[in-house]
Amino acid sequence: MVRVALIDPLAVLNGRKALFLRDNFGGEVPLSCPYPPLELAFSAALLRENNIGVSLIAANVLGIHHEQLAEMLALDPPDFVLIPSAWGSLIDDFRLIQILKEALPGTQVVLSGPNVTADPEKALTESVVDAVILGEPEESILRLSQGEDRQEIPNLAFLNNGQVQITERRLPPNWENYPIPARDLLDLSLYTVPFSRRLPATTIATTRGCGHTCTFCPTQIWHQRTVRERPIPLVMEEIDELVTRYGIRELNIRDDTFTWNRDRVFEICENLLRRGHDLTWRCFATASTVDEEVMQVRGER
Repeated sequence: MVRVALIDPLAVLNGRKALFLRDNFGGEVPLSCPYPPLELAFSAALLRENNIGVSLIAANVLGIHHEQLAEMLALDPPDFVLIPSAWGSLIDDFRLIQILKEALPGTQVVLSGPNVTADPEKALTESVVDAVILGEPEESILRLSQGEDRQEIPNLAFLNNGQVQITERRLPPNWENYPIPARDLLDLSLYTVPFSRRLPATTIATTRGCGHTCTFCPTQIWHQRTVRERPIPLVMEEIDELVTRYGIRELNIRDDTFTWNRDRVFEICENLLRRGHDLTWRCFATASTVDEEVMQVRGER
């Protein structure tokens, strides 16, 4: 069986530990508020659904340094390693890739993240990484692990005879129906979310993308401007699992603009009211998508 190791790395910058939200905007977060790696959990679920062996190593919250991580993986080397990068972690990620390639010469190391999506050439020419995924990683890492020709896999950059080659850039199809993220591969007690009022708290994504065009926001690089919505029954199934299996009491909805679709907001709130979960939640919104009626139904649940 082909095996993939998904890594949420521990970054050390100028002698200090640093945590990053390595999917979506790729920014640094306080050490006291490690976010769960939601995109890696999606990747794990999709790989597992397709009979690919998968492990998810949360090196950042477990305090596993690069050399120790390489020693762990060398005991039973995976076929692929996926490392999400971030705007401030790239040089340290290059160091990790170098260590892994020396310890695991037969393993392909793949990098993803908003920063390398914006500039894949830098990663390919200044590190020993085997490939860079542009944008959302789930489909590309799956197709790599299934042995497809790299030139046929969309959203991939790699060196071909010393030249950077970039395949078709497009949104991965069918994210809306991906399986529920594989949070069973994570110890959710090690994570929190900033400003949470109740614990345990975690994150969820019911949509990807944003229809706004804010110049300061990297979501256009990552999810582009197309809003994709997961079916509400699947969203509610995931919320039910979070409450009943993991005891979650507060949700941070990671959607870029949860209130983009007004009717959807009302339907989700109505479903939450019917279920009666002891659950509070918060979301991202813009003033242009919120009015008194939306705030009222949101306040009810």
